[in-house]
Amino acid sequence: MAANTGSHAEPFDRPGDGLVLFLWMVLGAFWFVEAASRGGAGPSVTVIAVLATGSLLADRPARREAAGASVGAALPVLLQAYLLRKGPGIVCSQVWLDDKENCRYLPSPLPWMFAGALLVTIGIVVQRRINAKDKNRA
Repeated sequence: MAANTGSHAEPFDRPGDGLVLFLWMVLGAFWFVEAASRGGAGPSVTVIAVLATGSLLADRPARREAAGASVGAALPVLLQAYLLRKGPGIVCSQVWLDDKENCRYLPSPLPWMFAGALLVTIGIVVQRRINAKDKNRA
């Protein structure tokens, strides 16, 4: 097995880091939607999310991947931008069951795209700084 020469950094240092990052992303998306909907998820789902978040925060190596929550929070924001992709303006579409036309005003998706890109950028920058700090300690 070749030694790492420093020219190419491995994306995950330990086995399971990818899974931990994915869990942070799922929790970030959940907490964003939970805050945006002002508690729309049921109490049982919220308890499970609190326990999952607490267990990840209790594990010191898992805290290294916590910036994934910012990237996860970007997913619903970017989904909203995708749903508004035909805006701004009045958009008309055929209703499936009858031959009527349904028209509605869609706002611009650009603020949503910028917010999602900002959340992803913040997550990547924070994660790179955490990794750089960890490499300097070693």
